[in-house]
Formats: sequence, structure tokens, C-alpha cells
Amino acid sequence: MDNNTTLLISPSSAIASAEYNSNTEKLTVNFHRGGSYSYDSVPQNIVEDLEASDSAGEFYQSNIRGQFQAENVG
Repeated sequence: MDNNTTLLISPSSAIASAEYNSNTEKLTVNFHRGGSYSYDSVPQNIVEDLEASDSAGEFYQSNIRGQFQAENVG
């Protein structure tokens, strides 16, 4: 069963949108300039903090990029 949720994130000049699958703990981040990355084993609390952050781009740079295994998916 697919359990993807589109996240409500703060406006970002870099990030266009993000989705999270709570079953697989996979976070997918889509960028305005094209390209998408999926991150494995991202805990729910990190996703909640991303949604609550004032700057999705800054939160992504500090807490997701380089912290979780990534795969270029687009």
C-alpha cells in the first residue's frame, strides 16, 4: 500500500515540493531547478521538523542533505 504524503513546507527558493512515505521512511525532495532526490530511513520527527521550519531550504541543508543516504531519482 502506498502511503505517500505531500508535505506542507515553507516557501523555498530551492525546494519545489517534498513527499514522505511513513511506511518506508522515504523522503523525496523535488527542486525548482529540476531534479529530485530520495532519502532513505528519514525518521518522522525530522519530517515534522522540516514542515515546521521557517526555511525548508535551510533545514534541508542542515538536517537532511548529507545526513541520509540519497538517490537521484529525477
